[in-house]
Amino acid sequence: MEQQPEEREVLEHGGRVGTFDRFAAVLALGERIMFAFVGLLLFVAAVALAIHGVREAIALFTVAGDSLIATTAHFIDLILLILMISEITYTVVISIRGRGLSAIPFLLIAIIATVRRVLVITIQEIHPAAPKGLTWISKSSVDLLALSLVCVLFVVAIIVLQRRPGAARLPKE
Repeated sequence: MEQQPEEREVLEHGGRVGTFDRFAAVLALGERIMFAFVGLLLFVAAVALAIHGVREAIALFTVAGDSLIATTAHFIDLILLILMISEITYTVVISIRGRGLSAIPFLLIAIIATVRRVLVITIQEIHPAAPKGLTWISKSSVDLLALSLVCVLFVVAIIVLQRRPGAARLPKE
């Protein structure tokens, strides 16, 4: 009869499972339960936002000309938020499966968040109700420049991590 690795380890340590080992096993189980609960909550949030997104998509065809830009921006912002939640959920699923975490899903979430912020700033600049600054360079221009540089850095980080052998690649399904 072949022994499981855990049994072999117990036998090698005098045939007893220590208090610390039991405590660590309880914590590991608790961690998996919490990840499952968080994953479920993220899934519920994504579904609720998707249902709201369908309503927003229908509203795109019924709005008047002036509010079309704002409604479209809100719709795209909502879709990007759903993508962010999906990426976070994917990361939680990877953790539940015990495959370890990778930096790439977090970088993708950061890129999506950056694009969301760029969208909001851009809509605030072009929307007719937005006040125009009198200086030759506005605060929003500086924000857009900084966000663009951050986004480029995130993309470079993903490329560097993808080229590293083995460690940072996304897990295979």
